[in-house]
Amino acid sequence: MCSGSKESSINKQWALTPLTPEYCEKQHGKYVKAIEVALDNTNIRNIALSGNYGVGKSSILQQVAKNQPKRVMELSLSTLGFTEDSKTVGSAPKQAITLTNQIQREIVKQLLYREQPHKAPYSRFHGIEGFNKWWACKLAVIIGFLITIVFFLSGWLDKIDNLLPQSKSMWWVLLLICCVATAITYCMLYLFHGRIHLKQLSTGPATITLDDKSVSYFDQYLDEIVYFFEVSKYDIVIFEDIDRFDDFLIFENLRALNTLLNSSLRVVGKNKKSIRFIYAIKDSIFDSKEHGQNDAASIEVERANRTKFFDLIIPVVPFITHMNAKYLMVNALKGVESKVDNQPIDLATRYIPDMRLIKNICNEFIIFRALILDDSAQKIGLTENELFAMMLYKSTHMLDFEAIRLGKSNLDDLYKSSRELVDQNIKAIIRECAGIKSQMQNIPKPDDPSYSDEEQEWLGWWFEEWQEDEPEFKRITFEEWLEQEGKRQNAELKKLKEDLKYLESADFVQLIERTDFKIKLKDHNTDVGQTFKDICTEKLKEGLAYELVRAGYINRNFTLYTSIFHGNRESAVATNFIIHHVEPRVPDMNFKLEDSDVKVVIEECGEDALGKPVFYNIDIVNYVLQHKPNAAKIILDSLASLEIEQIQFLNSYFKSDSQYIELVKRLTKISSGIFLYLVQEVDMDDTVRLELVKTALDNYDEEMDYVLDREVAKYLNKNCKTDDNRISIIDNLLANVYINA
Repeated sequence: MCSGSKESSINKQWALTPLTPEYCEKQHGKYVKAIEVALDNTNIRNIALSGNYGVGKSSILQQVAKNQPKRVMELSLSTLGFTEDSKTVGSAPKQAITLTNQIQREIVKQLLYREQPHKAPYSRFHGIEGFNKWWACKLAVIIGFLITIVFFLSGWLDKIDNLLPQSKSMWWVLLLICCVATAITYCMLYLFHGRIHLKQLSTGPATITLDDKSVSYFDQYLDEIVYFFEVSKYDIVIFEDIDRFDDFLIFENLRALNTLLNSSLRVVGKNKKSIRFIYAIKDSIFDSKEHGQNDAASIEVERANRTKFFDLIIPVVPFITHMNAKYLMVNALKGVESKVDNQPIDLATRYIPDMRLIKNICNEFIIFRALILDDSAQKIGLTENELFAMMLYKSTHMLDFEAIRLGKSNLDDLYKSSRELVDQNIKAIIRECAGIKSQMQNIPKPDDPSYSDEEQEWLGWWFEEWQEDEPEFKRITFEEWLEQEGKRQNAELKKLKEDLKYLESADFVQLIERTDFKIKLKDHNTDVGQTFKDICTEKLKEGLAYELVRAGYINRNFTLYTSIFHGNRESAVATNFIIHHVEPRVPDMNFKLEDSDVKVVIEECGEDALGKPVFYNIDIVNYVLQHKPNAAKIILDSLASLEIEQIQFLNSYFKSDSQYIELVKRLTKISSGIFLYLVQEVDMDDTVRLELVKTALDNYDEEMDYVLDREVAKYLNKNCKTDDNRISIIDNLLANVYINA
């Protein structure tokens, strides 16, 4: 923004900055002076003010119009939309829907309806004019005077005079008749204004249409255009946004129109003036996008054609680029006492070198900050940096930002993909850990008495052969090899546990950094997994949005910055879990929740809701088992059915760092299928399985009718009869429960 200019405040609380062009004498004054000097030269009739969007062309031209308000007429085509086929324009001829002709139509419409109807009485196009009191008074007085003369000449005045006292003079009667007639006429004009139109009898059209035989709107309405400039004081026309349609042919038409107007004696002969056209354009309008097979020389000639349309081209040097936009945005945010860091501003200004957009982003940031970043939001860790990032996303991805409300945005897709990636990789790591543990338990030992002499001899031979095949390894004993192998497997387990911990708390930025984690998406017909970085690039493309995600400013809490949250805002993680999983009923058993987060979730949703599968979360179950016995009962009663959803969760729960011993104790009291499930359904290490089965036996309820089959009975007899107490329990189980065939 221009230094020294007064910032307009629309709202005292928010101090919003208008998006309208702002004139700065230091930056724009020289351009205004150059245009005014050019207007003094009668030979310069077509002036182009060239530059990219946002360089200040509108500010310059508005000041030119302000300096000469009676001479300058501004025409803007910023809101013009075009049809593509004749069906949308009814019976309009084919040539009427060309791009050039539709631009002409808009220009003609703005010209013909610009002047007040009474100043162009012979025009065929009259808009609705407001009631003019002074004009009505003048007309009423004239009509009243005429009526008075009619009374005098017709002899009616003598009849009226005989009815009045002799003391009244004839002049007094005339004055009374004139006043009454004037008052009645004024009232009639007021009452019927806008309802009855007295206009020139004409067979011309009342709307702007194009005849079948007409080539263009300029040709068909040329007489109206000439008449307009003849009766008006306008001799300077400013065309803005005409370059948005990349149609350089319109400039050829406008130059021809300008030449014709300046050749018309009706226009310049009477008033001794020249008609000037000023165009706000971008330089690239004359740079053809498709050159075909033209050689380099032809292309350059084509680009130089812009000089034949204009008598003078004034380039506007940009005052804002991606290099200095940071300074302008920092200044704009300083005015609202922002705590936004330099890094998100740096990212923004690389892609947003536009002053209007910068102002709009700052305005939206001010409003969202006032309504979202209250005391409770700051307590849960919501920051101005992340809010600013979401305002950048809102201004550059407007449709997608609106879709966040429905959970159908690209950011929502990223969140879902991130949770699927976490879930798939956690399951893979748990399986890999179980495999390593199984290998460690089953490592052969030559001196193991369970091996026969032949097996021990074979193990020794295998070790010898391994060393011969790997000569780079120094010769070690089998025991040394076993020790090294154990260390290696422990190191692998440690690394896997670190990865597991990393995934449990990973957000967007962490998942982008780890390209070793991949996901197999359901909607992709390939077995090759995708990294989260690949998914982000696919959804957001390489641009501002991707950079904001990669830098961590847009994260899984993005929804919290898009609307006012009506509820308990003591935990951003808990709120995020409620928004993304509880409300849309999308379970996430691996979503990381601290005890404080679980407490907020239960307070917000209520204990009675915990029986729903959406609350099947490892951290929630661990918390209620330890701290909330009533809530635990609700979840356990739901899990006791051991149907598909329940089994899927329990399989993950038993493989995690969880309180599975306590869970089995409680489930044994209420689930008749617990033994059947533990022996046959759970995919786990045999040692853990045996521990869980023994826990279930220790918590056996004589009044419960447990369901078993022959395989379960065989497992119990073979592995669990280790003491007298369990022997009696197993015998009681097998004697008193129903055994499936």
